[in-house]
Amino acid sequence: MGAALPDGSSIRIQLGPATVCQPGEIVACLIGTKLVTHRLVYDGTRRAGVFITRGDDEILPDPPIDLRRVVGRVVAVESRGLWLPPPAPVRAPVARRTLARGILAVVAGLSRVNASWAGRALITLARWRDRLYPFRRWIGAGRSVPPTR
Repeated sequence: MGAALPDGSSIRIQLGPATVCQPGEIVACLIGTKLVTHRLVYDGTRRAGVFITRGDDEILPDPPIDLRRVVGRVVAVESRGLWLPPPAPVRAPVARRTLARGILAVVAGLSRVNASWAGRALITLARWRDRLYPFRRWIGAGRSVPPTR
């Protein structure tokens, strides 16, 4: 999650059903055997039964997450011995926000039809993002190292 929740941060998670989470909140999800915290950007529970999350430093969202994989929402982050509410997202430049919203709209639309199609589309977009590494400033690739081949 970048500056909002650096790797290894201590967090408090309010356990409970995923249906209480709102877009904009940071949620904790089990992806494989890892606990991942990202901001909820799309609530597709009514149509597809999935959430779509995205890290604050990323332009591409994560693949759709089944509601059963959501542990809960992050309610506090430890900072210098104090427990504080999670920070709000930093506002990105207009071009980056517009591109991110367009990609999210496509992924959300695909997730309504078939969640695995949305995941495949994201894998393809991530490969193109890695190929366009020299232009990462414009496309928002959240990498600090060149892609491996």
